[in-house]
Amino acid sequence: MIKQKIEVNDEFDEIIELQEKLFKIIESNMKEEEDIDEIRQNYLTDRIYFSQLLKTLAAIIRARPLLLSNVIDFISSISEQIKQFFTTSEIIFYFSFNLSAIYHLLSIQLITFEDLMNESIYRSINFFVFFIPEIETNDNFYYSNTFNNSYYMKIFRQNNNNESIEKKRKSGMNETRLARIIATDDVEALQSMISKENMDLNYQIQKSDFETNDFLKKLKTRITMIEYSAFLGSVTIFKFLLLSGAYLHPFIAEL
Repeated sequence: MIKQKIEVNDEFDEIIELQEKLFKIIESNMKEEEDIDEIRQNYLTDRIYFSQLLKTLAAIIRARPLLLSNVIDFISSISEQIKQFFTTSEIIFYFSFNLSAIYHLLSIQLITFEDLMNESIYRSINFFVFFIPEIETNDNFYYSNTFNNSYYMKIFRQNNNNESIEKKRKSGMNETRLARIIATDDVEALQSMISKENMDLNYQIQKSDFETNDFLKKLKTRITMIEYSAFLGSVTIFKFLLLSGAYLHPFIAEL
């Protein structure tokens, strides 16, 4: 029993160490060469360890959506090793929670659109929104049938051409100007916007079809500026709104 506990603790310590090293690599955008070499030696030659690495990358995307492009850069650098150990279905499974990540995996050719057509996520409305251009090209029957039965999608398509969709799905985050200001923690731009537009400090941010975070998508109501800044870790804006008297909902402790 004692031996089992020691083994469990050792495994837990290894996971924590992996998370810390990977986060340093991702946050520095591949500049921690010593840590990268260690990851390659210890985690890319064994399927079990490799699986833990992919799970950790997915966790970073969940916790820090602004680091998505950095995570994709890292994945691209080890794409050949990933292909050796995992099927495309398994790769899609690890990252299916974030359609922007799936979009980028397509862009680096780690998966194909034909692969996605065989997965359960293919029939979701969120997937349809994200991949309208590809669906129109590769599955015209499904494309036409969906539009004939959805007034919402007709309106959406009128307001979003392929170029617009391409731009919005890259970040996988709310594309409104206010949301982008908060995401970049630009407190001066926010102060200017609040002043010019006479905005309430508890103003609620408009929802977006291109938001990919599970937590934000599941919220039944719009999220306020201070809540969004807390979620994204935009500390300067969070402090400004808090000190200015914005309402701090108790659920922020869960973010």
